[in-house]
Amino acid sequence: MMAKLTNPVLKGFHPDPSFLCVGQDWYLATSTFEWWPGVKLFHSRDLAHWERLPAPLTRQSQLDLTGVADSGGVWAPHLSWCDGKFYLIYSNVHNFGGTFYDVDNYLVTASDIRGPWSEPVFLNSSGFDPSLFHAPDGRKYLLNMAAEYRTWKVRFAGIMMQEYSEAEQRLIGEILNMTGDSASIQVYEETSGLGPGAKVETTGMPLSVELGPGMLENIYDGIQRPLPEIRDLTGSNITRGIEVPALNRERVWHFDPVVQPGTAVTGRIDWEWRFDKMQQHTGEHILSGILHQMFGAENVGFHIGSDAVRMDTSVPISAEGLREAELAANRIIWENVPVLITYPTPEELAALTYRSKKEIAGQVRIVTIPGADVCACCGTHTRTTGQVGQIKILASENYKGGVRLSVVCGARALTAAQAMRARQADIGALLSAKADQTAVAVHRVYDEYTALKFTHFGLCSQLFDALAQLTAPDADAIRTLPGLDPDGLHRLAVRLSEATTGLCAALTPSEKGTGYCIAQAGGDVRALTKALNAALNGRGGGKPGICQGSCAATPEQVEAFLKK
Repeated sequence: MMAKLTNPVLKGFHPDPSFLCVGQDWYLATSTFEWWPGVKLFHSRDLAHWERLPAPLTRQSQLDLTGVADSGGVWAPHLSWCDGKFYLIYSNVHNFGGTFYDVDNYLVTASDIRGPWSEPVFLNSSGFDPSLFHAPDGRKYLLNMAAEYRTWKVRFAGIMMQEYSEAEQRLIGEILNMTGDSASIQVYEETSGLGPGAKVETTGMPLSVELGPGMLENIYDGIQRPLPEIRDLTGSNITRGIEVPALNRERVWHFDPVVQPGTAVTGRIDWEWRFDKMQQHTGEHILSGILHQMFGAENVGFHIGSDAVRMDTSVPISAEGLREAELAANRIIWENVPVLITYPTPEELAALTYRSKKEIAGQVRIVTIPGADVCACCGTHTRTTGQVGQIKILASENYKGGVRLSVVCGARALTAAQAMRARQADIGALLSAKADQTAVAVHRVYDEYTALKFTHFGLCSQLFDALAQLTAPDADAIRTLPGLDPDGLHRLAVRLSEATTGLCAALTPSEKGTGYCIAQAGGDVRALTKALNAALNGRGGGKPGICQGSCAATPEQVEAFLKK
């Protein structure tokens, strides 16, 4: 006898469901957004009665929600099973404003649905709503949606597919983008001379460019082919076998010397600027060396920016680990040890243990900071570690399987501390809290805000139900409510469409016009939405039964259009 289903089967908020059947067992995974712990899991044998399972993402190393916006965090998890192992793909959305997305995608696994779940494997930071496909031949592929960032184009830009290597725990091979009946392949290497069927292998070498006069005024593709010159030769469609130098060899560039040969020229070092760079660079050496000692972390990239130093590590590091490393790095500064510069012989270099640039042949310059770092480097440094002043980690975020740090040293650290104190004073004044009580006050306000959100959600649901009850079963229902967010618009339109077979629309005024959501049970509103966008300077779309967007018109004008 089949179990009786009562809707809703699961009461409450369970968005973006991912269903999985393993034998006689059904499993369900849903989004949790900015709420902790990450991802809700449920189990059922009859699809009518569901048991809540332990959450899979319970450690900060699996899901770091620091700084995510409301409605950010975990989006659209995908649960799958293969060869006795559960696979959970999920996104951690840091930003989704405007046309750009900042979405990190991860994978965790478990032999038992109740856990424990593994540490996450970073997959990529492109696309969203990922899923994992298990091919019959044993290979696995990551599929996720791509967004079109050009505002005049359709937002959906196809499905990206890339093979996942379980042995290497990373994505491998080329990226395929599938849109409709076409597919494109993304490669990074120079492909000149390759024909159909030729094997493409990465060399592991970085891309190179040719520098010289005229470069900034030209337009190039990804491998520095000058597109205007190619267009002049072939027209709008590039033909096979076209090779054009990156820079014009025929053009003559005239140079007018400011001084004549033999003129005495004097220069001056901008010491304030240089010393700042010396502080940041030396501080980066100290912190990178400490992270290497403590966690085996390699520095896979850094940049001395105008505000802070960006550092990328090869491995994830916890917040507590970063605090310990920051303290250890500053102890090296307090000891005021000398920064040593040496030029070892080839024999000495071969016996030396050091970081970075081990592939360099010939003379190598070694920078040694006792107790902290030994590294090949050709940059400028302070004479002693004491001249660095202070090292302060301002921020950290998960990045490509490691962590990206924002770091300041010396005078920048002092400036950052002063700015932080000023912000804290402003927050304290707004919350009527002392400096050491601002965190408590913020938590109190956040709790109040969360309670108000739930109250608002419930009141809106009651209002939407009342509006639906006032709607005749076959009548059109066009309702304007101020202050609705996109989710509220969608909920109201859906609720109205449950009460009538007529055309339903939820409208709300905005600074730039009107937000709308159009729905019809059993109908197709896409053509109507397209016509509305064309007539009222709008943007939006969706699926047959429901479309959503905004336009540069008043709610009255939108309603008049829909009633035509």
